[in-house]
Amino acid sequence: MKDERNTLHLLYHDLGIKRGFSTSFSCASASCLNGEMNVRDMQNANWFHFLDAEGQALVMQSIELYERELRLHSTISDYSFVVFPMAKAYEGFLKKFMYSVGMIDKNRYEHRQFRIGRSLNPDVSYHQRDDSWLFDDISEMCSPELARSLWDTWIEARNHLFHYFPDQRYTVSIGQAGALLRMMSDVMDQALTCSAQGKQTIQP
Repeated sequence: MKDERNTLHLLYHDLGIKRGFSTSFSCASASCLNGEMNVRDMQNANWFHFLDAEGQALVMQSIELYERELRLHSTISDYSFVVFPMAKAYEGFLKKFMYSVGMIDKNRYEHRQFRIGRSLNPDVSYHQRDDSWLFDDISEMCSPELARSLWDTWIEARNHLFHYFPDQRYTVSIGQAGALLRMMSDVMDQALTCSAQGKQTIQP
Protein backbone atom coordinates (compact mmCIF):
# COMPACT_ATOMS: atom_id res chain seq x y z
CA MET A 1 0.00 0.00 0.00
CA LYS A 2 2.82 2.40 0.86
CA ASP A 3 4.54 1.80 -2.50
CA GLU A 4 1.23 2.33 -4.32
CA ARG A 5 0.65 5.63 -2.55
CA ASN A 6 4.20 6.77 -3.35
CA THR A 7 3.51 5.99 -7.01
CA LEU A 8 0.23 7.92 -6.87
CA HIS A 9 1.98 10.85 -5.20
CA LEU A 10 4.42 11.04 -8.11
CA LEU A 11 1.55 10.78 -10.56
CA TYR A 12 -0.31 13.64 -8.89
CA HIS A 13 2.90 15.65 -9.09
CA ASP A 14 3.02 14.91 -12.82
CA LEU A 15 -0.56 16.15 -13.07
CA GLY A 16 0.49 19.49 -11.68
CA ILE A 17 -1.92 19.20 -8.75
CA LYS A 18 -1.23 21.96 -6.27
CA ARG A 19 -2.96 24.51 -4.11
CA GLY A 20 -4.80 27.26 -5.89
CA PHE A 21 -6.34 27.25 -9.36
CA SER A 22 -4.61 25.22 -12.04
CA THR A 23 -5.42 26.25 -15.60
CA SER A 24 -4.24 22.95 -17.06
CA PHE A 25 -2.65 19.69 -16.05
CA SER A 26 0.99 18.92 -16.68
CA CYS A 27 1.13 15.21 -17.36
CA ALA A 28 4.49 13.52 -17.84
CA SER A 29 4.12 9.89 -16.71
CA ALA A 30 3.38 7.21 -19.29
CA SER A 31 0.32 5.94 -17.41
CA CYS A 32 -1.11 9.45 -17.30
CA LEU A 33 -0.43 10.25 -20.93
CA ASN A 34 -1.64 6.92 -22.29
CA GLY A 35 -4.58 6.40 -19.96
CA GLU A 36 -3.30 3.16 -18.44
CA MET A 37 -4.69 3.65 -14.94
CA ASN A 38 -6.37 0.53 -13.52
CA VAL A 39 -9.69 1.76 -12.14
CA ARG A 40 -11.78 -1.42 -12.27
CA ASP A 41 -10.38 -2.58 -8.92
CA MET A 42 -12.04 0.39 -7.21
CA GLN A 43 -15.26 -1.60 -6.87
CA ASN A 44 -13.47 -3.88 -4.40
CA ALA A 45 -12.29 -1.04 -2.14
CA ASN A 46 -13.70 -0.54 1.35
CA TRP A 47 -14.75 3.01 0.50
CA PHE A 48 -16.82 1.71 -2.44
CA HIS A 49 -18.84 -0.50 -0.09
CA PHE A 50 -19.14 2.40 2.34
CA LEU A 51 -21.08 4.35 -0.29
CA ASP A 52 -24.82 3.97 -0.69
CA ALA A 53 -26.23 2.32 -3.81
CA GLU A 54 -26.51 5.62 -5.68
CA GLY A 55 -22.90 6.50 -4.93
CA GLN A 56 -21.71 3.09 -6.08
CA ALA A 57 -23.66 3.48 -9.31
CA LEU A 58 -22.02 6.85 -9.93
CA VAL A 59 -18.56 5.40 -9.42
CA MET A 60 -19.32 2.54 -11.81
CA GLN A 61 -20.52 5.07 -14.37
CA SER A 62 -17.16 6.86 -14.24
CA ILE A 63 -15.30 3.56 -14.51
CA GLU A 64 -17.38 2.51 -17.51
CA LEU A 65 -16.97 5.89 -19.22
CA TYR A 66 -13.23 5.78 -18.67
CA GLU A 67 -12.86 2.27 -20.04
CA ARG A 68 -15.16 3.02 -22.98
CA GLU A 69 -13.12 6.03 -24.07
CA LEU A 70 -9.93 3.96 -23.85
CA ARG A 71 -11.45 1.25 -26.06
CA LEU A 72 -12.67 3.82 -28.59
CA HIS A 73 -9.31 5.63 -28.71
CA SER A 74 -11.36 8.80 -28.85
CA THR A 75 -9.79 12.22 -29.30
CA ILE A 76 -12.13 14.45 -27.31
CA SER A 77 -10.55 17.69 -26.13
CA ASP A 78 -11.83 17.43 -22.56
CA TYR A 79 -12.65 14.27 -20.60
CA SER A 80 -14.05 16.01 -17.54
CA PHE A 81 -17.33 14.17 -18.13
CA VAL A 82 -15.57 10.94 -17.16
CA VAL A 83 -14.78 12.35 -13.72
CA PHE A 84 -18.14 14.04 -13.02
CA PRO A 85 -20.12 11.02 -11.73
CA MET A 86 -17.42 9.91 -9.30
CA ALA A 87 -16.89 13.50 -8.16
CA LYS A 88 -20.56 13.55 -7.19
CA ALA A 89 -20.08 10.28 -5.32
CA TYR A 90 -17.05 11.82 -3.59
CA GLU A 91 -19.29 14.55 -2.19
CA GLY A 92 -21.67 11.89 -0.91
CA PHE A 93 -18.76 9.99 0.63
CA LEU A 94 -17.51 13.07 2.48
CA LYS A 95 -20.92 13.80 3.96
CA LYS A 96 -21.40 10.20 5.06
CA PHE A 97 -17.86 10.09 6.45
CA MET A 98 -18.42 13.25 8.50
CA TYR A 99 -21.73 11.89 9.76
CA SER A 100 -20.31 8.46 10.60
CA VAL A 101 -17.52 9.85 12.77
CA GLY A 102 -19.85 12.28 14.56
CA MET A 103 -18.63 15.53 13.03
CA ILE A 104 -22.13 16.38 11.84
CA ASP A 105 -25.55 15.25 13.04
CA LYS A 106 -28.30 13.70 10.93
CA ASN A 107 -30.04 17.03 10.43
CA ARG A 108 -26.92 18.62 8.96
CA TYR A 109 -26.11 15.49 6.98
CA GLU A 110 -29.48 15.71 5.24
CA HIS A 111 -29.67 19.50 5.04
CA ARG A 112 -29.49 20.98 1.55
CA GLN A 113 -27.59 24.03 2.77
CA PHE A 114 -24.68 22.08 4.25
CA ARG A 115 -21.67 22.95 2.08
CA ILE A 116 -18.80 20.50 1.89
CA GLY A 117 -16.52 23.04 0.23
CA ARG A 118 -16.83 25.48 3.08
CA SER A 119 -16.41 22.79 5.72
CA LEU A 120 -13.14 21.57 4.15
CA ASN A 121 -11.69 24.94 3.16
CA PRO A 122 -8.51 25.55 5.18
CA ASP A 123 -8.55 29.24 4.23
CA VAL A 124 -11.86 30.17 5.87
CA SER A 125 -11.27 33.34 7.87
CA TYR A 126 -10.90 32.88 11.61
CA HIS A 127 -14.11 34.70 12.55
CA GLN A 128 -16.12 32.43 10.20
CA ARG A 129 -14.84 29.16 11.66
CA ASP A 130 -18.07 27.97 13.23
CA ASP A 131 -19.22 24.41 13.93
CA SER A 132 -19.69 23.86 10.18
CA TRP A 133 -15.97 24.30 9.57
CA LEU A 134 -14.51 20.81 9.89
CA PHE A 135 -10.99 21.12 8.52
CA ASP A 136 -9.57 21.29 12.04
CA ASP A 137 -11.71 18.34 13.21
CA ILE A 138 -10.32 16.13 10.44
CA SER A 139 -6.80 17.37 11.15
CA GLU A 140 -7.15 16.42 14.80
CA MET A 141 -8.86 13.06 14.25
CA CYS A 142 -6.62 11.92 11.38
CA SER A 143 -3.89 14.33 10.33
CA PRO A 144 -3.45 17.81 8.82
CA GLU A 145 -2.10 16.11 5.70
CA LEU A 146 -5.30 14.12 5.19
CA ALA A 147 -7.45 17.20 5.80
CA ARG A 148 -5.45 19.03 3.13
CA SER A 149 -5.65 16.07 0.74
CA LEU A 150 -9.45 15.92 1.07
CA TRP A 151 -9.61 19.63 0.24
CA ASP A 152 -7.13 19.45 -2.65
CA THR A 153 -9.04 16.52 -4.13
CA TRP A 154 -12.31 18.44 -3.79
CA ILE A 155 -10.77 21.34 -5.71
CA GLU A 156 -8.95 19.36 -8.39
CA ALA A 157 -11.46 16.59 -9.09
CA ARG A 158 -14.63 18.64 -8.67
CA ASN A 159 -14.51 22.43 -8.55
CA HIS A 160 -11.98 22.99 -11.31
CA LEU A 161 -13.88 20.65 -13.61
CA PHE A 162 -17.40 21.86 -12.83
CA HIS A 163 -16.91 25.62 -12.98
CA TYR A 164 -16.31 27.77 -16.04
CA PHE A 165 -14.10 30.85 -16.13
CA PRO A 166 -13.79 32.78 -19.43
CA ASP A 167 -10.16 33.71 -18.85
CA GLN A 168 -8.95 30.27 -17.69
CA ARG A 169 -9.30 26.96 -19.49
CA TYR A 170 -9.25 23.76 -17.50
CA THR A 171 -9.33 20.54 -19.51
CA VAL A 172 -8.16 17.00 -18.84
CA SER A 173 -6.96 14.20 -21.09
CA ILE A 174 -8.26 10.66 -20.72
CA GLY A 175 -5.12 9.73 -18.78
CA GLN A 176 -5.56 12.69 -16.46
CA ALA A 177 -9.21 11.76 -15.95
CA GLY A 178 -8.13 8.29 -14.87
CA ALA A 179 -5.58 9.77 -12.49
CA LEU A 180 -8.26 11.96 -10.91
CA LEU A 181 -10.46 8.90 -10.38
CA ARG A 182 -7.54 7.21 -8.67
CA MET A 183 -6.83 10.35 -6.64
CA MET A 184 -10.36 10.29 -5.23
CA SER A 185 -10.09 6.57 -4.56
CA ASP A 186 -6.83 6.95 -2.67
CA VAL A 187 -7.98 9.80 -0.45
CA MET A 188 -11.30 8.12 0.36
CA ASP A 189 -9.40 5.02 1.40
CA GLN A 190 -7.20 7.12 3.69
CA ALA A 191 -10.21 8.92 5.16
CA LEU A 192 -12.13 5.75 5.83
CA THR A 193 -9.33 4.19 7.85
CA CYS A 194 -7.54 7.36 9.00
CA SER A 195 -4.48 5.31 8.12
CA ALA A 196 -2.18 8.32 8.09
CA GLN A 197 -1.87 8.09 11.90
CA GLY A 198 -3.96 5.04 12.74
CA LYS A 199 -6.15 7.02 15.09
CA GLN A 200 -9.55 6.06 13.76
CA THR A 201 -11.02 3.11 11.93
CA ILE A 202 -14.43 3.35 10.31
CA GLN A 203 -16.19 0.27 9.10
CA PRO A 204 -18.34 0.48 5.94
